[in-house]
Amino acid sequence: MSVGLGFLLGFLIIAVFVSSQISRICDTRLDRAIESETKKYATNLPVPIRWRLDLTIYTRRLSTASPTDIQYYVSY
Repeated sequence: MSVGLGFLLGFLIIAVFVSSQISRICDTRLDRAIESETKKYATNLPVPIRWRLDLTIYTRRLSTASPTDIQYYVSY
């Protein structure tokens, strides 16, 4: 019984770690993509202005269908 509980606990710890790493990688890639698009569109404008495409991630309770919302907006 304790061996099974140990395996379950070990699996859960590994699953949480892998999930957090995947989330961190996705966030990093998204930040790089936003920065790239910001630079690309900022250099194509005829009148130079300063702006940045940004995002906010809201985490909801786990009881909802989608636990996170991502909101994109332009920062001046």
